[in-house]
Amino acid sequence: MVAAPGAWAIAPGQTTAFPTSGDWSGTTASNQPWSLATSYVYQWNTYWNGTWYIGSAVAVAPNYLLTAGHVGATPGQSYTTINGTTYTAVSALTPPAAPGQTAVPDLCLVKVDHTLPGYNTLYTGSFSSGQNLFLVGYGLTGTYAPANFAYTLTSGTDGIARWGTNAVYLTPFTQASGSYNSMVFEMSAYDTNTPYEAFFGNGDSGGGTFVKVGNQWELAGINAYIYSGVNGYYASSAIAVPSYAAWISANAPVPEPASLAALIGLGCLLLRHRSRPASRTDSASK
Repeated sequence: MVAAPGAWAIAPGQTTAFPTSGDWSGTTASNQPWSLATSYVYQWNTYWNGTWYIGSAVAVAPNYLLTAGHVGATPGQSYTTINGTTYTAVSALTPPAAPGQTAVPDLCLVKVDHTLPGYNTLYTGSFSSGQNLFLVGYGLTGTYAPANFAYTLTSGTDGIARWGTNAVYLTPFTQASGSYNSMVFEMSAYDTNTPYEAFFGNGDSGGGTFVKVGNQWELAGINAYIYSGVNGYYASSAIAVPSYAAWISANAPVPEPASLAALIGLGCLLLRHRSRPASRTDSASK
C-alpha cells in the first residue's frame, strides 16, 4: 500500500495514527466501527505454475475468502496463516462471464478448511464520485511524487497489513485485462484530498476496499489493478463487489444472525405448544 505525503501505512499493533475525522472518526486498532484488526483481510499465499506468489484475500463468509482471479488459488496448496492456524484452500470458484462476454470477472471465491475468525458484510449499494474509501492490503510500499501526480513502487514484498484512504474517482465501468473482463471503480492519484491518501501496490491484489454504511464498513471492492504512465502509476482500481454480490452470496453461504435463529426457534416452540395434532406442528416447523 503506497501512502501519499501525510498519509499513513500502518502495521498491526500500531494504533496512534488511526484516522480521527470524517467517515474514519472513532477508528482504533481494536474498536468498531472499523479497525485493521477486524477488517478480516489476510495475506494469501498461492501456488501457480511452479511458483509461489503473495497476494491478499478477504473473508466474506465463515469458510470463504474472496480474492482477485489473477491471484487465484490452488486447492490443497494455497493458504493463509491466522494467529498460528493455517487455512488451506479446499476449492476455488470463478464467476461466470457476463452476458455477451467470453472473459470471466477477475474474482476467485476460495473455500478454506477451517472456520475463519470473522467475515465482512458485502456492500450492495451504488457508487458516487468522491465517495470515501478505506483500503487494506499486504502489498508493496512506494513513493508518491505530487508534482507528477504519480507514484512508484519499492522492491520486495514484506507481507505487512497496511491501510490507507482514498475516494471514488470513476464509478463502475467495464475493465478488460488479459483473460478477464470485470466491473471496476477507480481511485486516482491526481486527487490527494482524503486524510490518509494511499494507492495499491503489487501484493495488494485480492485485498479489500470498504465503504461506510451507517457505523459499519462494508466490502465494496477487491483490489485489482494499477495504471501506469510516463511518470509512474497514476490510478488504482478495484473489482466492484455490488456487481457480483448475488453470485458471492449464493456460493458462500452466511448463517442467519443468532438473534434471528433464536426467534425462529421460539416460533417453532410456540407452534408446537399451540398446534394439534402433532403432524400439523411438524409441518409448520419445517
